[in-house]
Amino acid sequence: MGAESVVALPADLPEETYDAVLDTAGVDVSPALAGGGLYVSIADEPLPAVPGATKSYVQESKKDLAELVELVDAGRLRVRVAEHHPVTAVRTAHERFEAGAWVARSSSSSDLLFWPALLAFAGLTFGDPRRPVVPAASSPAPGGCSRPGRSGSRGRGIPRCVRWG
Repeated sequence: MGAESVVALPADLPEETYDAVLDTAGVDVSPALAGGGLYVSIADEPLPAVPGATKSYVQESKKDLAELVELVDAGRLRVRVAEHHPVTAVRTAHERFEAGAWVARSSSSSDLLFWPALLAFAGLTFGDPRRPVVPAASSPAPGGCSRPGRSGSRGRGIPRCVRWG
């Protein structure tokens, strides 16, 4: 993912140094996050309170996944792919999405913050990686997040965005 170094112990991290943190272990490394940084977690732990940080979290749900599988098997849910792009063309694909070339629909008008955040970690920057991409039917709330004040995914595997001032 382009990491220059790996630190095994959170105590070894210098405070307020990093613009972004990807937490895969549930270890609170929030003191290392610079003000206004990006904190992305795929760990099964509550997100730490980080003033000024944008946070994203995805939670798995066996029940919801089983329901999706049933819908796909029954032919009641189909994924329509507008275009295919290689990873090397992620910037172009994202620009086309933001320009309205595709319409993203979601029954819950959820944020699509997780992928831009992870792509930013991989060094694939485009625009402002801290600004979530939201479905065309909704508009971002102040602070750049739709549905502010919510954290987690309510068990649907859909990321939410929370902004602390």
